Amino acid sequence: MFFLIGYILFIDCASFKFGEFCNNSCSDSCQENRCNKTTGHCFACSGSKYGSFCEYEKEVYQLPASMLQMTMFTSLDLSIFNFYQKSNLFF
Repeated sequence: MFFLIGYILFIDCASFKFGEFCNNSCSDSCQENRCNKTTGHCFACSGSKYGSFCEYEKEVYQLPASMLQMTMFTSLDLSIFNFYQKSNLFF
């Protein structure tokens, strides 16, 4: 959309475009493909992306199943211990 005020021409870019003549596209990683109409910086990133242009990926670490089971049993043991300790059921 173009606006002419006096001798100055203003261009209003679509939400997924940016630049002086709206000839650049927002990053596909920008949430809803929306970005700043001047700089192209994303307002928010989608998924696990981050950065001004959502160009970086957050690393997701997953524990091996054996460690997860060990952690679950350890947590369970501790909660049982805390229950008995608070209940004064120790002999």
